[in-house]
Amino acid sequence: MPGAKSKSSTSKPVDDRVVVIDDRLRKVFHFYISLFPNYREAGRAVGVGKDTIAKYATESTNMAYPIYLSMTSEIQRRVPRKQILEVFGRTGLDRWPVEIRSKNGGQIDNVMFEITPGIRRLIQHFTEAFPNRSQAARALDLNPRTLKAYANGQIQCFPRSRFKRMVDILREHGEEEEVLLEMVGSNEWEAVIRERTRSETLYLDREQLLERLVEFLVSGDVDLKNVSRPIYNACRRYFGSLGPASDAAMDFFIDRTEKRCRALVQAGKITEAQELVLRFEKALRAYTGKIKARVHAARRDSKIEWQERVVQMVRRKDRIKDLIQKESQFHPDINGRPEHEKMRFVYPYLKGFRLYSRDLTYRPGELLFHPLFGMGRVVDVVDRGHMRVAFGAKFGPKLLAFQPARLA
Repeated sequence: MPGAKSKSSTSKPVDDRVVVIDDRLRKVFHFYISLFPNYREAGRAVGVGKDTIAKYATESTNMAYPIYLSMTSEIQRRVPRKQILEVFGRTGLDRWPVEIRSKNGGQIDNVMFEITPGIRRLIQHFTEAFPNRSQAARALDLNPRTLKAYANGQIQCFPRSRFKRMVDILREHGEEEEVLLEMVGSNEWEAVIRERTRSETLYLDREQLLERLVEFLVSGDVDLKNVSRPIYNACRRYFGSLGPASDAAMDFFIDRTEKRCRALVQAGKITEAQELVLRFEKALRAYTGKIKARVHAARRDSKIEWQERVVQMVRRKDRIKDLIQKESQFHPDINGRPEHEKMRFVYPYLKGFRLYSRDLTYRPGELLFHPLFGMGRVVDVVDRGHMRVAFGAKFGPKLLAFQPARLA
């Protein structure tokens, strides 16, 4: 029809610009992610899938500019203006200085080659072709320590883009193709290079991941890198490494344990509250062992921070136990029982230890538990009604009454 415009002439051109990943974009992205319980919900709000959000989180690709605009609009819709100004400064997100550039049209190369002995020899040969490792690393746009880790086998895979650049540089230096292949012990590159399979990752939300970490800590198995690689990768995606993930899991666990124990005590379910405390103590033992190994060679301030962290958790746990002990005195299950049986009900985690009671008989060398002084060992019998018990450094030796054995 005359005067009608074709569809192609009225269609809006696609905006193929991208936002370069830097500290400014990371700040916007992580603030946006914090508004949602998981990647699926975060992606749905801007019209992408959870896998795309995961790629942005792992910085596998630059962010599409329309997605960035949608994220900033969503932040402004959900967050009060005052809070945005506090986080992003007086201009807020209106003039936030991110770097925008045109997409080059090429897909980012994320393929990693498994470092075989042949590739390792080639990396070592490439390093020797330069006066020092720093210049060799600079030629590949790598950190010198990273290049050393590749050459020594401390890292199991090598980026394909770096491999191609390395081979091209060696050719420019006059290396023959046959010589390079002979060095790696093959007649063709396809027999040497093997694409490394992508690591399996569980796309859990933060709370689900912390729940899984808690289960591993309770079981005492914190070497997640070998036990559960998908969970280990999820920890790296959320927290950067397993250490901060363990910290967050223990904070989550103690908060939940305290809340649930108080609710159970109010409902009169003392035994269930005691079982929750036992679970937390198991996790705390595994956690302290893991963190102690992690900070063994750390700075002094890191060790002090670790000690304070553990002390705070122990104090919170002790407050919960004190609450359970106080309330359990009025529990109907222990009314009318002997004192030493009441103690066993109040302290179920002392299975295998002899609980102190002046109505029981003890022998020298026997281990016992006192509700006030803690663990102790019977040193000797002073007379027919008293014995000397050695407790820890805080209380020292004590003279306690007991029931002497009857003579036959």
